[in-house]
Amino acid sequence: MHILGDSATRVRLARQEFPDARVVVFGHSHIPYNQEHNGQLLFNPGSATDRRRQPRCSIGLLYVDDEAQSVRGEIIWL
Repeated sequence: MHILGDSATRVRLARQEFPDARVVVFGHSHIPYNQEHNGQLLFNPGSATDRRRQPRCSIGLLYVDDEAQSVRGEIIWL
């Protein structure tokens, strides 16, 4: 999803729009975000080219383990 509300509404909107999703990946703000909320990972990798208000650019990696049925995100600062 491109826009997932703002920092005050993000968690509620993710649960409302994607109630059964294990992970919601979003962007727009270019602000890295990697937080789990009640079993749902919300992940914004930031931006590799436009740091906006961040100290550095960033990218993100998602690690998906089908066998373990787990997922985790990692923000990598460039």
